[in-house]
Amino acid sequence: NSNAERVTLCNHVGKMLRRKGRLNVIAGACEDTTDLPRYKRSKTGILYDNEEDKNLEELVFGGQPFSGTNEKDLESYELSDSDSDEKDEKAEQRKEAVWCDEDDDVIRVDLVNNKGLRKLRKTQEETIVSGRIYTERLRTQFLKLSQQPQWSLDLLQNSKSKDDSSEDEEGGEELLQQTSRLLASSVQRLPKGVIDIKNMKDANHSKRAQAVIQAVEFHPSASVVLTAGLHKTLSLFQIDGENNSLLQSIFLQRFPILTAHFTPSGEEVIMAAEKHWFYVFDLLAGKVTMINEIKGHSKEIFSKFQVSPDNQLIAFQGRDGYIPLLSNKTKQWIADLKMNGSVTDVAFTPNSRHLLSTGSDGQVYVWDLNTRDCIHRFID
Repeated sequence: NSNAERVTLCNHVGKMLRRKGRLNVIAGACEDTTDLPRYKRSKTGILYDNEEDKNLEELVFGGQPFSGTNEKDLESYELSDSDSDEKDEKAEQRKEAVWCDEDDDVIRVDLVNNKGLRKLRKTQEETIVSGRIYTERLRTQFLKLSQQPQWSLDLLQNSKSKDDSSEDEEGGEELLQQTSRLLASSVQRLPKGVIDIKNMKDANHSKRAQAVIQAVEFHPSASVVLTAGLHKTLSLFQIDGENNSLLQSIFLQRFPILTAHFTPSGEEVIMAAEKHWFYVFDLLAGKVTMINEIKGHSKEIFSKFQVSPDNQLIAFQGRDGYIPLLSNKTKQWIADLKMNGSVTDVAFTPNSRHLLSTGSDGQVYVWDLNTRDCIHRFID
């Protein structure tokens, strides 16, 4: 025989030796070999899947049983191509999901008649799904409501650290084996143009107002919100999303509150109504102080105001185009700004150097707070 024929014969013999080792185990484990219909029995008692391998075994070994069935005897006959096939088979078995169940394809789940399952539907027309789809949607719903268990994250991290070289190749397959979101959690990142909204308990859940609420504002640094309104009451709530407990409630006689703001320092709350006086609540001292009147405007009503971001000034909306400026530290009058028409709104710039005001004439005034002059005016 030529060298090529010898190499071919050696390859067939090597494959046959490994198959003989495996099939001897199969034949010994099965009492009735008829359970393996795709194999044929030779004179040696070994099962083969085709006539060619059976004839080759009888030609090489003379019909005698082969005794080398342990791993040590087979090591010298291992070939690279068959070894890679065995590794591929083991890899496929290792990656198979543990939750797969053939019965899932047989089971049918009604998503309409059970009210608790209607949220699992993707369309209104969908009524019945297979058990496998039902399981995947339950798992997806769980991951939406709860974080992924730490033990599963640890297993995933360990599997990645075992073989860094195969991480890139197997990463795509691992990604497709899970039903979690492909994007980051909505709490951490959102696609551009998308707003994430989650319904929480009302801020004043622990004590609801008995009249219309006119002012709602968050504390500049703490998880606290204020509410105030026509029921003449200022309320402070600790916001946690669950209980939103009431911290403090203050009732002001004959003072239906229209405007209430935290100062930028977060130490005070200033409240105004349709009165010629206003109130200041010191959060640190727990004391309420009434500011009786504003110099030069003793009989005027001041129901709206703004506090400068640098915590230095208070700008009230007066009548006849006047904007009284007060020191936030002393709550005393400093100066007046005068515009045409009536004042409808005021706002400080972020750097507190300028004040913007608008009125009934439809124009916006830009004021320099150092010189108290109008430096620009334009139509809105």
